[in-house]
Amino acid sequence: MKNNIEISSDLYECLGKIAKPFESPEDVIKRLLVFFIDNNQKSLNNEQTSDENTEQTKSLFPTKEFYKLEVNFYPSESEFKQLLLKTKKAWVKLSYKNGAASVHEWNAYKFSEDSNIRGNLNSGYLRGWREKGIVRADVAIDKNKLP
Repeated sequence: MKNNIEISSDLYECLGKIAKPFESPEDVIKRLLVFFIDNNQKSLNNEQTSDENTEQTKSLFPTKEFYKLEVNFYPSESEFKQLLLKTKKAWVKLSYKNGAASVHEWNAYKFSEDSNIRGNLNSGYLRGWREKGIVRADVAIDKNKLP
């Protein structure tokens, strides 16, 4: 069941400023709550360890797992972008919770100097990564450089 809340336009704009690409306002609020709880648990008169805090925080939101997707670039992200602008092709290796992995060719013929690498990945191969069970993405210009 969902409940709606009203927030001011100023607060909504503030959420927008700290949102990650394709993150909903609800996701931003959840991320802020996770951060707050994990970093302020002891000051809230709770002597739990950090690991216990994280488990407690995860249990607050059982419908979604709160972990950050690991994205690695080969070579470094800035070098990768410069090479991608020249080659217009890269390889994306997706690793899943169940241990499986898949490799995809990324044809980036529309990629330009103004393009955002992570934004392109998030709207393509990484869209819905939580639901798909993706836990890591490795991105390389040279397929042989993928781990």
